[in-house]
Amino acid sequence: MSLSGFSVALADKGGAYRTRAWTTLSLTVAGALAALLGALAAPHAVVAVALAAVWAGLASLPRVLGAGATSVGVSSTIILIASLAAPATSPTAALLRAGWVLVGGLWATLVSLVFWPLRPYKPLRLAIAAVYRQLALHAEHVAYAGTTNGAVPDDVQLIWETDRRRLRQLIEFAREEIVASRRGRPERSERGERLLMLVEVADQLFGSTIAAGELLSFEQQATPDRRDEPRRSLLLLAQISRGAADALEQERELGARQVASIHTPPDDTTASAEVHAVASRITAFLRIVVQIVSTIEHPEQRPAGWPEPVIDAGPSARDLLRSSIEPQSLTLRHALRVAITVAVAVALTRVLPLGRGYWLTLTALIVLQPQSGATMVRVFQRVLGTVVGSAITALVVYLLHWPPAIVVIVVALIVVCVSLLPVNYLLYSVALTPIFVLLAELSAGDWHLAGLRVENTLIGGALALLGSWVLWPSSERERYPELQRAALVACRDHVREVARLWIDRSEEAARVLATARRQAALTTANAESSLDAMLASSAEPDALFEARMSLLVGVRRLVAADTALSALRMTPAAQDADAEVNAVVRAASVVLGDLASAVVEGRAPAPIAPELVATVRAIPESSGLRRVSERIAGQVRVLHDAVTRASTARDDEEEPAAGIRAPALAREQTPEPGSASR
Repeated sequence: MSLSGFSVALADKGGAYRTRAWTTLSLTVAGALAALLGALAAPHAVVAVALAAVWAGLASLPRVLGAGATSVGVSSTIILIASLAAPATSPTAALLRAGWVLVGGLWATLVSLVFWPLRPYKPLRLAIAAVYRQLALHAEHVAYAGTTNGAVPDDVQLIWETDRRRLRQLIEFAREEIVASRRGRPERSERGERLLMLVEVADQLFGSTIAAGELLSFEQQATPDRRDEPRRSLLLLAQISRGAADALEQERELGARQVASIHTPPDDTTASAEVHAVASRITAFLRIVVQIVSTIEHPEQRPAGWPEPVIDAGPSARDLLRSSIEPQSLTLRHALRVAITVAVAVALTRVLPLGRGYWLTLTALIVLQPQSGATMVRVFQRVLGTVVGSAITALVVYLLHWPPAIVVIVVALIVVCVSLLPVNYLLYSVALTPIFVLLAELSAGDWHLAGLRVENTLIGGALALLGSWVLWPSSERERYPELQRAALVACRDHVREVARLWIDRSEEAARVLATARRQAALTTANAESSLDAMLASSAEPDALFEARMSLLVGVRRLVAADTALSALRMTPAAQDADAEVNAVVRAASVVLGDLASAVVEGRAPAPIAPELVATVRAIPESSGLRRVSERIAGQVRVLHDAVTRASTARDDEEEPAAGIRAPALAREQTPEPGSASR
């Protein structure tokens, strides 16, 4: 019951109540089943080894679905291994063990969802809300300065510069918060990715606001009606940005007024083509803001009054799972690696005269990572943490013999342990060892178990290292650029297939598009798996990781937008827009091809050609194709900026003498919002 409650509590990563309930209840049920099967299979060595291998391998596949699914897989395997170590005396005893797992899991679920809900993304929400409040303030300053005749006064220019400096610092701080939250939770999270996209869109709106201010300063001598369109766009930006900030802080959806305002058709103006293009770009990105903010809590819903379906940010769970069992999938290789290693570990515990041998298997399971470099780091942290933690355990058992006092110590250690998990795995291991040794022998007063813990950890760590070196070894720092390129190429190919099959409504065309979509999902999942490993073991700068995270999220969202475009090819207006859609696709394909080359060559990408914007504007604004095309163009810009930032961060890392990196500068000059609470 203690193991079940501890595991379920750790599995709660925060987020929407529906997602959290699914995660905690799934783990509770899976843990009960694992406890039952483990208790029944424990007396039979061959059956126990086979069950451990099959369960561990299958439980490793859902890691492509995110943090919750990963926790369910790993934690249920831990419960299985613990149950295999203690054969049940009868079927009734096996059922009773499963019942205690249910009790522990349901109690932890009740605490997590009702009594004390967790909000791990609150600091990140506040940081992003600060970005959008500053963006709204700057947009208003630019809009109202554009209502006067003559050149923009020097004092107004100074206000603009102050706004921009502050906004840049807040954006960089939000990016640092994103990397920090991802380091603590290396598995991908739908909510975390939506928050990441809000930062990237804010950066795009920031650039558009600067462009609008510069263009307005050129338009000062023009008639007022030529300044109406950019001013309206800037004031709309301010309105929606403030609404987004409020929604993020209060964890609610945008108000109906903000949602409705984004669909108000612009009046006819005589503004210049450049000003009209900037205003249209602001409106396109604001639609993305409305969509993301309104669906953070419930991604499957659309904002109130939203006239079109909300396209999910990535491939479906079915597509991800299908991609994870492809022969070239890194997830499949890791699942096989885990299955073989766990099977060998269970077999060793049946052959070698080890006390508490299941600790060996648990160590091998937990420290084995998809990449050998990350496994080596995790083994070192686990072994050193276990040695120090065992010394603490021996001291506690020597000094205390009263069970209630030991329970108090265990509770305190659990608080420290869980607090340290997102911060440092070594310190987490130090606190974890006394918890389970003391729980294992709460009233025995037998301190020699601490020595057994160290012995089993050493053997399990060595076995995990051997598995990572022998079974499909990989060096992620060398492989990642190619995996990133493959994701971009697969995204480009999907875009091209949609255009090629634009007027083809056959079943064969649907199969080709589905294959291209799965290929994009597979390559992106492989790149994300590689990035997770580097987050755990690499000392590369946060700015580089943030740019890479943005790129992979952008790839999935671009494929999702392109999937929405492919759905529109069935509409009556699709044939009339064949030329326009192909023009958009060609322009996007050129950019994606250059980005794929840039990430491998380690260079900055070429500037985006004006044709991308021009082709989108050629589609009638009243058409649903126009909005989806704008979304595609917007995601292409996000990808372009991410590759550019990654190139800059890589150059800064290689040439530290060239100057101070932007994130470091932001840390020196920016008072960190919420730093006191953290």
